[in-house]
Amino acid sequence: MSTDVAAPDRLARSRVRRPPAGSGRAGGRSGYVFLTPWFIGLAVFTLGPMAFSLYLSFTDYSLLQAPHWVGLQN
Repeated sequence: MSTDVAAPDRLARSRVRRPPAGSGRAGGRSGYVFLTPWFIGLAVFTLGPMAFSLYLSFTDYSLLQAPHWVGLQN
């Protein structure tokens, strides 16, 4: 009868989930590798135009002439 009591305890200990081997830093790096195209797209298509429009807001800009810095006078 004592074996019946010990069996559930042994099963409970064997069901403890452990992370897979090698899921430490290498798993985090591969995540960044897969996210890199998204970060590049964010920089090129969102942050780049935002920064350029901020620059143009401080200039006197015409399509036919180079932008001239006017600062806060604009």
